[in-house]
Amino acid sequence: MWTVVIFLNLGVLHCTVSSSLPSPIDAVFSSMNLKNVLHWSPGDGTPNDTHFTVQYAIYGDTVEGIKGKQVNWRAVWLCTRIVQTFCDLSNETWDQELGYYARVRAVGRKVTSKWAVTQRRFDPKSETTFGPPLVSVDITDNTAIISVKGPMRYQPDNHTPVVSMETFYPQMTYNISIYNTHRGIVHHFMESNLYTYSLMESEFPRNCCFTFCPFVSLRRGSCVNYCVLHPTLHSNLHRNLA
Repeated sequence: MWTVVIFLNLGVLHCTVSSSLPSPIDAVFSSMNLKNVLHWSPGDGTPNDTHFTVQYAIYGDTVEGIKGKQVNWRAVWLCTRIVQTFCDLSNETWDQELGYYARVRAVGRKVTSKWAVTQRRFDPKSETTFGPPLVSVDITDNTAIISVKGPMRYQPDNHTPVVSMETFYPQMTYNISIYNTHRGIVHHFMESNLYTYSLMESEFPRNCCFTFCPFVSLRRGSCVNYCVLHPTLHSNLHRNLA
């Protein structure tokens, strides 16, 4: 009798384990220029043909359930039964003033895993990083007129307007470094979006190189480099660097 009971219990245990999928691990947001993407990794032992489904929630948004108020998890139709291990949630997290959570689970033919939830709230405005700005340099005589703007907010689709990140971060400034290749001297300036620099004749025909880095408070974004030659050889240079 005892032998039969043990056999049955082991059979039930075996059935339970084989009918589940490992949950995804390391679910976390990344963000640049408010392009907000959820990333995760498959759990150990996840079959190769496994798909994934993502949901998201807005911090503080609840619905009434059987057990009282519950988190209002929302479906992401473009990230339902996908094979990728990432999901672009830029549209769903468009309001950068709000906080968000996300969760993902593995989906098989007839079984699913438990949800893997991001460990902390994601706040796009305070957590996004900044890409390189757009730069134009116009050379007239011995003067370089430098215009800097952006970077631009990520556009999830063609219907999204092009908006500079400065719109959301009016305190954005740019660290401009100017390297005189002839003298081996570097000058550093913190400017807004327009700067005029005098190119002395003694510096040429050597190059003069600029580096532009966006700053918001103490958060430094990606930098871009720009070099110009003698203005008589390259006048009215204009170039956008993304």
